[in-house]
Amino acid sequence: MGEISKYSYKNKIMTVAELLALPECELSFSQLQNNLSKGIPAARAMLKKPIKKVVYKGVLYTVFELSKKSECVVDRPCLNSRIYSGWSIKKAMVTPKRQRLKNNRLEEVKEAPQFFKKKKKPVGPSKAQMKKIMAVPMKPTSTYSYWFKERLKR
Repeated sequence: MGEISKYSYKNKIMTVAELLALPECELSFSQLQNNLSKGIPAARAMLKKPIKKVVYKGVLYTVFELSKKSECVVDRPCLNSRIYSGWSIKKAMVTPKRQRLKNNRLEEVKEAPQFFKKKKKPVGPSKAQMKKIMAVPMKPTSTYSYWFKERLKR
């Protein structure tokens, strides 16, 4: 069997199960094991990533909470990227998304792009093409016999 991995934590050598039993560990077994296997030190691997908060009008908010406020005119991903790229929080919330050129005319960008909802092209001929095909009289021969006769002519 494989050897049990041991990790250093506060000058002690411990297994994943022992680290999991500590009161400071905030993760499940699989999450902790995954973090440790990536080479993250045990003290850091046991902590959940803190949710980043920003101060707006003297109160701490998450980006999600700010995006739900009535004065915010953009969605959460846009607000998040604006804040972390250096925009002021007020400007990031109030400035609408820019308009983009589509087909040489200005159209507003939709809030959520609809990936995977493309119309499928119909397979086979259209109704108009089928009417033309059905109007042409065909010989009552099968395709195999037609192919065979053509083959014999060569």
